[in-house]
Amino acid sequence: MNYYIMKLLHCTIVLWYMNISPISSFYHETSTVNPNVPLPEGSYFGYSMASLDNDLVISAPRADNIGKLFNYDTRTDTTSSIFFNLKREVKEFNHDYWLGATVAKGHSYFVTCAPRVVEYSLNPPIDPFTSGTCFSFRNKTITKLLAKPENTNIFNGNLDSFGWSIDVDPLNRIMIGGPILNGGYVRIHQTHFTTPYILRNTTKTYNFGYSIASGYFLSYKEITYAVSSTYGTYGEGQVSIFGTDFKEKYRIINKGVGSIYGAVLCALRLEGSRSSLLIGAPTYTTNPHEYDQGAIYLYVPNYSPNATEMLVLKRRINGTSSAGYFGYSIANIGDLDGDGKDEIAIGAPYEDVGKGAVYIYSGHGLLSGKPWLQKIHRKEIRSFGFSLASLTESYEDVCNGLAISAPLVNKVFLYKCTAYITVNLRTKFPDLQKRENRRFFEFYACIDFIYPTKPELIDSEIEFKVKITHTYARLDDAAADGSITHHIFFKERPKTFCATFKVLTPEEGHYDEMIKYNITADLSESMQKKTKEKFNRARVLLSDRSVRSLEGQLWAANCNRTYGRCVPHLTLKSDTTISDQYLVGSSKEESFSLIILNSGETAYNPCVIVTVVGAHVLSHPPACTRGNVSSQVICKPNQILPSGYKWPTGKIEIDTSFATNQLDELTIQSDLYDNCKNRTDKKTVQQLFGLIYDFSNINIQGLTNPSKFLNITTVDITLGKQFHHLYSIRNDAPTDYLNAKFKILLEKRKYLSYSVEVACKCYIIKKNETDNMIEYTYKVEELSRRNETNVYICITIVPDTLDELTPDRNVTIPSKLTLYLKEDIQELSVSTTLILKSTKVAAWIIIVAILMGLLILLLIAFILRECGCLQRKNKKKLNSLKEFVRTQSMRQNSRGYNMQRGD
Repeated sequence: MNYYIMKLLHCTIVLWYMNISPISSFYHETSTVNPNVPLPEGSYFGYSMASLDNDLVISAPRADNIGKLFNYDTRTDTTSSIFFNLKREVKEFNHDYWLGATVAKGHSYFVTCAPRVVEYSLNPPIDPFTSGTCFSFRNKTITKLLAKPENTNIFNGNLDSFGWSIDVDPLNRIMIGGPILNGGYVRIHQTHFTTPYILRNTTKTYNFGYSIASGYFLSYKEITYAVSSTYGTYGEGQVSIFGTDFKEKYRIINKGVGSIYGAVLCALRLEGSRSSLLIGAPTYTTNPHEYDQGAIYLYVPNYSPNATEMLVLKRRINGTSSAGYFGYSIANIGDLDGDGKDEIAIGAPYEDVGKGAVYIYSGHGLLSGKPWLQKIHRKEIRSFGFSLASLTESYEDVCNGLAISAPLVNKVFLYKCTAYITVNLRTKFPDLQKRENRRFFEFYACIDFIYPTKPELIDSEIEFKVKITHTYARLDDAAADGSITHHIFFKERPKTFCATFKVLTPEEGHYDEMIKYNITADLSESMQKKTKEKFNRARVLLSDRSVRSLEGQLWAANCNRTYGRCVPHLTLKSDTTISDQYLVGSSKEESFSLIILNSGETAYNPCVIVTVVGAHVLSHPPACTRGNVSSQVICKPNQILPSGYKWPTGKIEIDTSFATNQLDELTIQSDLYDNCKNRTDKKTVQQLFGLIYDFSNINIQGLTNPSKFLNITTVDITLGKQFHHLYSIRNDAPTDYLNAKFKILLEKRKYLSYSVEVACKCYIIKKNETDNMIEYTYKVEELSRRNETNVYICITIVPDTLDELTPDRNVTIPSKLTLYLKEDIQELSVSTTLILKSTKVAAWIIIVAILMGLLILLLIAFILRECGCLQRKNKKKLNSLKEFVRTQSMRQNSRGYNMQRGD
């Protein structure tokens, strides 16, 4: 029982935070409503609310153990208490009465209930029971609704507990739900003073009467009543629809369990003459890893002929946060944008770790599957969005405001409403294929406006922007970005605004490229900033059903669009200096040129891709560019090619010397495209030229090293000796030769060993040996022009094996190279003759050699003497010194002689 009394208020909730930015703002600039007397925490101020004219009734069902109701006057911004003559008649029965558990509005009054009021039974035994007492009230007039049913036995002495849900239908009938006892009941008051009718639960479900809503669900002529059972028969939840005779006519059964399907019901107008129905399921979960995300189900009338389903599920909107309880509260806030469809506020009071949020959906968005328009949340409080109430237009005299409660903090927040207008763009373009003037065309674009009833004076500005995107076409007098902008003010509430735009289309432009247009209408940036900064009741926003953008493409080409594109008829002619059976190398440079002719519709972007196989492209004219490879060029005319016109590419020069013997033909392939950007269709023209090669200048040369005749001594026979055969294959032809072969043939002898080395782009493919011969076969990948391929054969005489060589008998050692070309075969042989020479020397040869040596020495000495090499360089100084020494010696001798004589 406590579960239903608290209605999930005391659940422990854990939320994952999800930040979602608003798309637009219906509501903003809040004011806060507080009770006029202090209330302790847990009074739940704002648990239920209802608004009528300028009065907003707010309940606090746990205040003072009975419950309190407060009236907030939106005109004076004052809060006052409403006093009910409700006392605790059974003092010893200690529980709260929950006055204000629900509050609803009638045509000119409010209705509230205290579902836990305790009274004494009038029949023995006199025991206390829970009766559920309800009141209608307005201003100071409070009337207690009769509660005694005709048959009291079904309630075991009025043990009913009615008042956990209330709805007042358009005929002013009051329906009060009592979902707790015996599966649940609904009490229906035709008037305030008549005994109510009891709508019994005959479906064997539980919680019948948990929520009630009235509307024209099944017929636009008859009011019907939707009553929910959140448990159903096995936990799935059901909603039954009754007629005015209170007989069940239709039932909606949910497929899942555990979602509290039917916790909230809300009638609204969306399409046609019948009502749609929103059903809340606040503990719905999308997958096992989440919990209590919540959801709402939208059911719309089925207008199909012979339809068996009176209401069909149009859409389910899921909450996005675990334990958020999305769909716990729903309020119809009326038609805010003038489209005849009601907007809806949906509460998720425990989203964001218990802080809560409210989502605003437009009626158009609900039907079309669009996301919410606005998310309202306040991070500083808890349980925001637990209860919702739409404030009538008198609150701001523009459109309905919105009251949002946060009962865990005893606060209610009021939000002002901004009115919405709807704008619809439309445009019309001329038939561009039938226009006479090809240099420009004109079109018009318009905005149609649909206004809400209020405000009468509108202070807003629309920015109307038209933009053309094309390589050649452009708007006349456009801004740098190619657009033109108009500013429209709403002070005079214009119904339509139209403007004419001129598009310049130069004749040389390429119009197979579509002309793209973009037309937009939005509030000007300055107006958006003002609207966000401060509320102004004269300002409006644009509704989500507005057609605010038009985009498309135009076909402006000078041709019929039967095929969705221009269809030129292009042909190709060629002129070249290359002759058939072309002798490669006869001329290094050749050339060719192409002419494109158009006999069909205008070609806006033709091109020809030329690929040359067997030659390199040397140069190309300015209208051509290199392709992906060096032998390819892409040629495009720099202007359109109208019907009957022709365009020459210019001379393309090629180098034919790169052809090789592997190529039999030179190919010039020309791929012609009507549209070079869309290369799906092409016309291919191939020119084939037979190639002739002259390889007569490929020759073989050979020699022996050190000489053709080689003297061998007995020492050489004993120790061994080496000599070489050298071959050279030279290509003096004008082009390269690929994949030639040559063979080397050597005689196999016991006294010889061979070593072959090759200097070329080649490799050995075979080696054969017989008893008499050795044969090597090589493949040459490329015989490059003006280059040589060299073959070195090293021949070694094996020591002490050359018995055949005698003074009377020479030995000849041959080798042969055979070159295989495609055209012919060339052969060349070289040989070395070995001659045995004696090592003895005759005596006269020795004598002659000695005499010749002495003669040579004398001759050398004479030459050196004549050159002064054997003379002393200081001879005169030496002679003077000798003379000086001789003179001094003579003087000394004379002096000694005189002394002996006694002189």
